[in-house]
Amino acid sequence: MYNPKPIIYRDPTFDALKFFAIFLVLWGHAIQYLVSTEYYDEPVYRIIYSFHMPLFMAIVGYFSSGSKSNNILSTLMKKFRQLLLPACVFGLIFLFLGYYKGGVKSGIGYWIYAFWFLKSAFGCFVLYFLSQRLIKQTFLFVIVSLVLSQFVFVFKINLMYPCFLFGVLLYNNFNFIKKHVTAIIPITGIIFLIMLLFWDERFWTFPTKTIRIGIQDIGYYGYTGYRICIGLTGTLFFISLFTYLFSRIEISSNIKHICNWGQETLGIYLLQTFLLEMLLPKFLNFDEADFVSFNFIISPLISLVVLILCLKLVNLIKKSSLLSFLLLGKKYEKKFQDLCRRTPRDGRVGHRP
Repeated sequence: MYNPKPIIYRDPTFDALKFFAIFLVLWGHAIQYLVSTEYYDEPVYRIIYSFHMPLFMAIVGYFSSGSKSNNILSTLMKKFRQLLLPACVFGLIFLFLGYYKGGVKSGIGYWIYAFWFLKSAFGCFVLYFLSQRLIKQTFLFVIVSLVLSQFVFVFKINLMYPCFLFGVLLYNNFNFIKKHVTAIIPITGIIFLIMLLFWDERFWTFPTKTIRIGIQDIGYYGYTGYRICIGLTGTLFFISLFTYLFSRIEISSNIKHICNWGQETLGIYLLQTFLLEMLLPKFLNFDEADFVSFNFIISPLISLVVLILCLKLVNLIKKSSLLSFLLLGKKYEKKFQDLCRRTPRDGRVGHRP
């Protein structure tokens, strides 16, 4: 007899945050790819990129904090399926494009670095999972893994792991956030705004010399620390803000739709690469548009259209178990109807005993 899985309550706050973060990805990429100017010269782009990838990584860490399985291999394989498999399969397109443009070496390079965030998330999870299993004392595990992360520069793990770990710690102390949310919002908001005053194009280049922040010169570690701190401050501000709002508003059907869309961020992130980063720039350019129109009307509207197209494509992919497995990292399962559709009595399709 078929026993459906029990429905588990899902906190809409983090699904809404994921939707917010993926829309910022689209908005930032629209600004980056649809004008010819240097993207880091655009202030709206800089504000978005000060915190939106740290926010995403903190959410990944939040949902990874419950991974305490005794089976190391099965846990790592599950994360491989969820994060690396879609990146590698979609990355085959970059492999062929790179090969076409510059040969085998170029193609492999494109394939390795395509969808860097998913690969960074997998690397952060491996470092976290193995560290907390090998080092039982929480404080020591946190310090050791943080130090180790600063020597891993590939896929920006040195910048992303502190955000991942912040999400883990947030999960374990979320009641504290809820209790003090009205104090956390203004404090983090003010600090975030102050840090944005010094957040300029210098942070988009690897520092070969010191950077002056106010009256203080900072070197590489100051540069790295500033990027991590502004990301974590913005992350905590928006998590606290969404927590406060969702504790006081009624969850309407429209909000439920938005939260459902937030569950499809992986597919949106992968598909927008081809729609927004590769296809649209061939046909659209807004160099002649004024600052306000492009940044606050045109690029958000284009982002919304791309978002809707990506959701439509994700729904099409999900109709196939194999495609969902390869492209979205879903668990490959034959549907119950496929297993129980034919009977020995008459062999008619659709008849159940």
